[in-house]
Amino acid sequence: MRAWKNKAGAGAYRSFTRRILNILSYILLTVIILAAVFLAAAAIQGRAGGTTTTVGGFRMLKVISGSMEPTIHTGAVIIIKEIEPTQLQTGDIVTFRSAEYDSQLVTHRIVKIESSPGGGLMFTTRGDANDADDTAPLPASQIKGTVVFSIPLLGYAMDFIQSREGLVLVIIVPCIFLGVYEIKQIRVNVRALKKKKTGQARDISED
Repeated sequence: MRAWKNKAGAGAYRSFTRRILNILSYILLTVIILAAVFLAAAAIQGRAGGTTTTVGGFRMLKVISGSMEPTIHTGAVIIIKEIEPTQLQTGDIVTFRSAEYDSQLVTHRIVKIESSPGGGLMFTTRGDANDADDTAPLPASQIKGTVVFSIPLLGYAMDFIQSREGLVLVIIVPCIFLGVYEIKQIRVNVRALKKKKTGQARDISED
């Protein structure tokens, strides 16, 4: 009787462990797929319109030049946050719409803040890798936000996800694994149900 209980306990433990691992695998695959879809959508949107959607005051942008190296490397993704111009300080890294760069979004460091004749603020910026300040001071209206943090190399990952190979590897393959996992779980559940019914029938016949 004791051996049977030990065997039953071990079987229950293995079943519980297997279930936990299956749940964790399912969650991991789901997170990978959702993250890949999000990055692909953000990259495509940024390429199409030059902007990305602001969510909760935050925006994600890809760095395509080395003007802020070594602080921010080419291929990184930066997260910027909307901020009141009066809260900006010298040394802050900001993203702005620059007429000097054909109205593209540029991310440089503030090196000087001055008051304009009209009473507003004007910001002089410079890339960390550049030898000179940007040509013209910026009015506050052109500043889109301040850099909160950067993620190295993530921009390259976004580009890869947009490619045919990236789409297959990062989205389609995990979807296939997820489908196979679901089919496997259905088969396991059906097998367990049949085994349970067989055991119940055996108990009835023995009685």
